[in-house]
Amino acid sequence: MPEVFERYFKQTPPFGGGGKKHEFPDAFVILAVEQWCKQNQESMYVVSGDQDFAEACAELNALHHFGKLDEFLDYFVQEYDSILYSYANQLVAQFESNIIEDLASEFVNLGFFTDLPEGEVDQVEVRNVSIIE
Repeated sequence: MPEVFERYFKQTPPFGGGGKKHEFPDAFVILAVEQWCKQNQESMYVVSGDQDFAEACAELNALHHFGKLDEFLDYFVQEYDSILYSYANQLVAQFESNIIEDLASEFVNLGFFTDLPEGEVDQVEVRNVSIIE
């Protein structure tokens, strides 16, 4: 991978200004991921606290860098929450009768008790199950 050595000698990220030799593993990883993204016409999210790694990702359209995992998760939830909500609603609508049937049959096995010391639950009956939201 001559591109890695080119980056090393030009001192471009992830090698930074000092041409740090210990950055070679990062450079190989970045290049491999970049090539995979190009070949598959995809992009990838990268989580790394390493500043040189972040700078290398900033130069590439296919790699989207996040410094911490919680930053990525916040982004993901904001970006895809409505899509996931819509998909979940579709699944519930598709399998609603199965869900209601399973809830009703399993509910009676949850184990019920009363707060009264002499009280006891002998039988549980499910009369209605509805999905509201």
